[in-house]
Amino acid sequence: MKTVVLADWSEFEESLRHELATLRHTVNIIARNFALTTTTKDCVETNRLALVLSTGTDRDETSPFWDVRAFDHDHACDPKGKRPQDIVYAFTLDMSTTPYLVNHGTSTTSFDITDTLTQYDGIVIYDARGLRRVSENEYWFECSALDLVLLVFTVKDVNLDV
Repeated sequence: MKTVVLADWSEFEESLRHELATLRHTVNIIARNFALTTTTKDCVETNRLALVLSTGTDRDETSPFWDVRAFDHDHACDPKGKRPQDIVYAFTLDMSTTPYLVNHGTSTTSFDITDTLTQYDGIVIYDARGLRRVSENEYWFECSALDLVLLVFTVKDVNLDV
């Protein structure tokens, strides 16, 4: 896994293409946006970047399962045998075109997945070959999440101890 620090999110696509070429990775990838830190209602702060770097996913036992009808894609609210960290909600990126396309199962669209990101967000890039797609944006890890991480992107000026 390589961590890439960008000056700002406008550099993401060019840097992603460069890094994937270096890795000789040509298949689709899975991209997940995540908050670098989160705070619970009890004021417990979690360094999600450190979690990604140590486990391969920003999700842990406290992470919610998603099933927001009429807002998000259909998901199983409580998938049997799956823990929150066994599942990731993300985008499939088709890198064969410029700009990349976001694959939504039955359709593809072109949009910038960094559009709403700030310096307090990151993106983790996974090798799609180790994830099972169970809905338009839900994937189940079929092996260790850490083994599937190709790249982690952040922007500069983030002071997190990792």
